[in-house]
Amino acid sequence: MKNHPWTTASLVVVALAATLPSLPGAAADGKPGDRPGAVRVIKEKPADATGLQRLSEAVLASKPLAYWRMHGKEGAVAVDTSPNGNNGTYEKGASPYSPGGKADNLNGGRMWARLKLPADTYSVECWFWNETPHHVRLVTGYMFSRGSDGDKSVAGDHLGIGGTHSATGKLFVFNGNKRNEVITGSTQLVPRTWNHVVMVRQKNEVAVYLNGHTEPEIQGRLAVTYKPDSAKIFIGGRSDNFANLFGRMDEVALYDRALTPKEAKAHFDAAGVTLVEGPKQAAAVRVAKDGETEHFWYRLAPADPYIDSQRDNKAFAFRKGVILLSEDNGKTWPHTKEFPNAKNITFSCILKNGNVLFATRTKLYLSTDNLKTYKQITVKDQKGRDYLPHTPRDPNQPGWYFHPLDGVHTWDVDGREMLVWGNYCNVLGGPVPINIYYSTDQGQTVKIAYSFGHNPGHHDRDAKTGRPLGDPDNPVICRHIHSVAYNPAEKAFYACTGDHTRGNRHECHWLRGVYDRRDDTWSWKVLVSSTSNSRYKSGGINFVDGKVYWAADANGKAPFDRGIFRCNPADLADPSKHTMLFNPKYPVALMIIEDGVILAGHIALESPFRTGIMFSPDMGKTWAQYDLKEFGKRTAVRFHRKNRDGWFRVDLRTGWVTPNEVLFIKPK
Repeated sequence: MKNHPWTTASLVVVALAATLPSLPGAAADGKPGDRPGAVRVIKEKPADATGLQRLSEAVLASKPLAYWRMHGKEGAVAVDTSPNGNNGTYEKGASPYSPGGKADNLNGGRMWARLKLPADTYSVECWFWNETPHHVRLVTGYMFSRGSDGDKSVAGDHLGIGGTHSATGKLFVFNGNKRNEVITGSTQLVPRTWNHVVMVRQKNEVAVYLNGHTEPEIQGRLAVTYKPDSAKIFIGGRSDNFANLFGRMDEVALYDRALTPKEAKAHFDAAGVTLVEGPKQAAAVRVAKDGETEHFWYRLAPADPYIDSQRDNKAFAFRKGVILLSEDNGKTWPHTKEFPNAKNITFSCILKNGNVLFATRTKLYLSTDNLKTYKQITVKDQKGRDYLPHTPRDPNQPGWYFHPLDGVHTWDVDGREMLVWGNYCNVLGGPVPINIYYSTDQGQTVKIAYSFGHNPGHHDRDAKTGRPLGDPDNPVICRHIHSVAYNPAEKAFYACTGDHTRGNRHECHWLRGVYDRRDDTWSWKVLVSSTSNSRYKSGGINFVDGKVYWAADANGKAPFDRGIFRCNPADLADPSKHTMLFNPKYPVALMIIEDGVILAGHIALESPFRTGIMFSPDMGKTWAQYDLKEFGKRTAVRFHRKNRDGWFRVDLRTGWVTPNEVLFIKPK
């Protein structure tokens, strides 16, 4: 399949440094440390005219079939500087590299060429600089591919760097989905450093040489799977455009014979670079393992499938056109079902009886049989009528009807599970009404518990009926819901909303709602309405031992009324009776409390932390803040309760709302 570089079963093919007599012999240099496995890095590659000429002369002396320097002002044509005229073509997202420059020349695009190659014996060499941390993608990136363009079976030779799937940060060669074989190296590469690699195929044997070593980094048997007349090669990506490299590549040469280890070393030496020991705690090494701080371990989930929710030992996920259910916390996915609109899933919840309720932007679905089937659920409004999504002016912007920003949505209420959540919306995706939804029967029926009023600042009107979005009879307006939580001591639900004040109408509110199961009705009261620069612009509501805890992301003009707070629910409207547990100095997005641990995240846009995580092991008595810099500028939201292995699930989002990665955190 396109989204998989190889499957687990293929890992029985192991890259051993055994001597294969039909490959060119590997001379032993006899130098300690001149063996693959140690992390050696090249920070800079000489870019002066003399150095570039020296390298060019060494490569041309080996008589390449094509030599693309990928330099200068080549435009869309990658010029072959050998006498053979095998020019290549830059696709969108690929361009020539400027030697000595800092700009990447590969940003998701490839360079490709068509030329006559021997069926089972050839070599390729290149210099590459990978920009992507190894924990981010299933495969960090492909540098070279020989095969048919767009072939879904990806038959061919594919040289890349492993990511979260396997061989993390190490070179590998893969031969397509049918044979599904891979051989891997042992050296942990370091992102943002230069590397020189030579791959040699000779019949069914492959060797890869790294950074001037004459002993192979990879050596093993790997069946030829491309067609004998396969004439197309790709630089900086795979033949099907999967996991293309982000970074830099230049000095690419292709040979119609097996390059010798001596030649590979000579070409490396001609560049005039110096190998040095890499940093012991380089990001590439650190993130290959489960990262850790003094208080917790953390690990990034694989990019595919996207794990959207978890409960106990189960996890719900999706990938393009498919939904998946795991019963071992994402280790395997035995339950799958085609779902064409999977890319637009914005919400999911695994219920106590195993039902899975999930939503796209405008529709709800329920599966009661481990995804064998699913059905659409039509929401009912407070009067029992069908509640249907509006017809948007822009059909590509239908809005987020069911997407929450918090991660806990189920509670035990009088011995029965209740599902209650609100939609975080009107930021991306188009304008929608704001509602609190609920279900008392494991998702079989979903109803509206509370509907906010029409907000002129965010809502357009239904293009078909002219009706305003929102409840026209409710004067309470907001932009979206930040959090909904249940206080068992009061048998009451609390909700908080955002964001600003429009005219004399606040959007920041705290509400309290009580559900009457006998009559299936709700009674709601607005407890507080305030401006955006107040502790009531908040999220992450939690209740422990009858007290309410929350995190504030107040903004506006300094000084800011923000932090992590606690009080008796009856004192919520009186700030003088609040206890500030911690002041992180920056806005806090969401928060979860479980088993005495408080876990919260910074809003990345307003914090100097790249990925800021706050942690208290003792209900707020002591605190630590950590910056997980390797993940980039990310905001942590949608904190899910721990699974049976003890891991919280957390969304990492660009800005504060665009979904990206999933992070797992386990307290020590």
